[in-house]
Amino acid sequence: MYFHGHDRSEARLGLARQAVDMAVSLAPDLPEVHRTLGIYYYWGLLDYDRALQELAIVVKSRPNDSLLAIFLGAVQRRQGKWGQALGNFEKAAKLDPRSSLSMQCLADTSAILRDYPQADGYYQRVVSLSPDLTNPYARHIKTLLDWQGDTQAAREVLNQASQHVDLHKDGFLAYYVVLLDILDGDYAAAREFLAMHEAALLKTQFFSIPKAQLEAQIALLEGNHRLAQESYDAARILLEEEIQKQPQDASLHSALGIAYAGLGRNDDAIHEGRMAVNLLPVTKEAWVGLWRLEDLARIYTMVGEHDAAIDQIEYLVQNPGELSIPLLRIDPTWAPLWEQARFKRLVGMKE
Repeated sequence: MYFHGHDRSEARLGLARQAVDMAVSLAPDLPEVHRTLGIYYYWGLLDYDRALQELAIVVKSRPNDSLLAIFLGAVQRRQGKWGQALGNFEKAAKLDPRSSLSMQCLADTSAILRDYPQADGYYQRVVSLSPDLTNPYARHIKTLLDWQGDTQAAREVLNQASQHVDLHKDGFLAYYVVLLDILDGDYAAAREFLAMHEAALLKTQFFSIPKAQLEAQIALLEGNHRLAQESYDAARILLEEEIQKQPQDASLHSALGIAYAGLGRNDDAIHEGRMAVNLLPVTKEAWVGLWRLEDLARIYTMVGEHDAAIDQIEYLVQNPGELSIPLLRIDPTWAPLWEQARFKRLVGMKE
């Protein structure tokens, strides 16, 4: 609940601590207790060194535990040790070839390393093993967009997903449904999908996106500036309320920065975007921290600080990550940069 962003309150984290402390008091030598304690340090505190220490205790007695290999790789991935993480995921997949979890970890990490053909194959394998999971479809769609900006191939995955899962159930998948419609210029379809989506906030460990923010973006693309302002203000109100409850959630600050930028509150927007990066820098979280940098680049783009935006984008596309040059060329989020000579050189557009 805490790690995936559903409830990032201290009370929720405290409940986890109470449970793991009780487990330690009952069976301090049990391998499962050390594994769980490692996960607590990983998911709850982002204390990766302590997490690895606890997991290492379990390795001694269970060297061929596939789930343990997955958690070792997952912690290393958050440290930015991409190669070591990939090795542990490969080990997990060999130990348990029918594990969709290890296969998804391989897919996600391959995508971060920009090995898109490999990631594509892994995602197909995940779906064949567990067609009822929502996240693999979303991740596969994202990979196809990052790889070649191919909305047609992404839509084939979306069509496949619609036969097995509820497209509204997972915030990550719901976002990519809307993004696909935006990229294809089908704003009516995007609005219709959002109208049917019950949650006011699309929430994952990677982002917090108010439905109203997406409605504002669509309104701007359609030239309806009045509706865009109303929607950005609705997003602002929602996010300010959420931040009161969860002030340390970096993704909420990123989102509020975007809402402020949409309302023309430029200084406030930059402040919130920078706060998000400071709360979760890539030195602390090598994967999710990249999303906060991307949000900051988006804020800079929206407020007209184009060089500052391109500075962030350069870093993001020149290192392992989830922002790609093909997507930068087609996503209207970055349209204000498309005529900038420096941006054109970066993404290979004709000057």
